[in-house]
Amino acid sequence: MTDRHVTTRETGKHARRAAILQAAETLIRRSGSTDFSMQELAAESQLSLATTYNLIGGKSTVLYALLNLRADHAHIALDMRPDTDPRERVFTCAREVVRQFTGDPLFYRPLMRFLLGVPDPVHHPAFMARGLEHWCVVMDALERAGGLPQGTHAREVANFVHLFLTGALDMWVHEEYDEARLLHELERYLTVLLFPVTASKPSTKKVRRT
Repeated sequence: MTDRHVTTRETGKHARRAAILQAAETLIRRSGSTDFSMQELAAESQLSLATTYNLIGGKSTVLYALLNLRADHAHIALDMRPDTDPRERVFTCAREVVRQFTGDPLFYRPLMRFLLGVPDPVHHPAFMARGLEHWCVVMDALERAGGLPQGTHAREVANFVHLFLTGALDMWVHEEYDEARLLHELERYLTVLLFPVTASKPSTKKVRRT
């Protein structure tokens, strides 16, 4: 088989895979949920059920692939120039992450509701690791600038933030938080975490008795 034939075949597979992901997004937006079957997904993709499974796998795999694709296209740009205040960069990143999700609730709420509620020992850890690395980049810069609380390290702080954000997103997904509340809670958590108030030591100065 020639390289040209291999390239043509791979291009066709890529196009069919893209059609499956587009069909999944269409079904989510049409119904406001992820409660579609693989048979419905195959029909929307104009592919056979067997081809759909062979190209991308089961429903959980499809939805994680769709989420990763949207994350790739989100382009949450981190301004890593040396003259950029690393503290401000943390809060800019928080605002951009919140904007990404809350800017398209019709898509992200049902998608995240499924992904946060269904165990997946393969794709869920990989997606969480991707989110953690995003925060590690931000916190590494802050650590190099001496901006982390004494005794903490970038990856440790990044993990705290990532776990808090996951919980806060779950509240937003279930409509217990709106966009403003989600951003407020995340910014407040970052403030408390990164700029803790140092408790005043008890005074040892003797009081003069009169």
